Amino acid sequence: METVMIYPHPLSYFSAQELAEIDQAASYSTLCGYALEVLKRMPPGVHMVCGPITTGGAGSPEANLKRFSGAIDILHRYNYNVFTQMPFEGPMHRLQSLDNHSQASALQLLTEFYLPVFKSGKVTYLCFLPDWQTSFGASWEHNRGTELVLGRKYFRDDFEEGHPILWIE
Repeated sequence: METVMIYPHPLSYFSAQELAEIDQAASYSTLCGYALEVLKRMPPGVHMVCGPITTGGAGSPEANLKRFSGAIDILHRYNYNVFTQMPFEGPMHRLQSLDNHSQASALQLLTEFYLPVFKSGKVTYLCFLPDWQTSFGASWEHNRGTELVLGRKYFRDDFEEGHPILWIE
């Protein structure tokens, strides 16, 4: 009989102390260090949601983050092994605000946080939200995923409506 792994909620991989320290982090590379520690505690085959946050998508960072968080919750509900970057979003926004949300700051975030996470060997699939192409960051993530030969999945436009098939075939 095959054993089926039941994956815990993505936030369960974070300690309360880590969450407090993440909130106070002063650099993207410090945030990345915490992300890599969390990923070490996760089983192999991690899925990670990618999509618009500050540019593109639903038109505002608040609406995009709500959709992003919802996608992570849906993946967990369907028992995917999913990493959540939601604890990092507040500190990332704070750090980007210090640089007036410049494109240089966005690129620094992508190269100092997301690239090492993608290269960690733990992330197997990048899961792209609808309209990912409208986002500078998500397009960059898609290109890096292609270069690193990570699996890519694309959410259906109606994934939030409870359809049992999440992915575009």
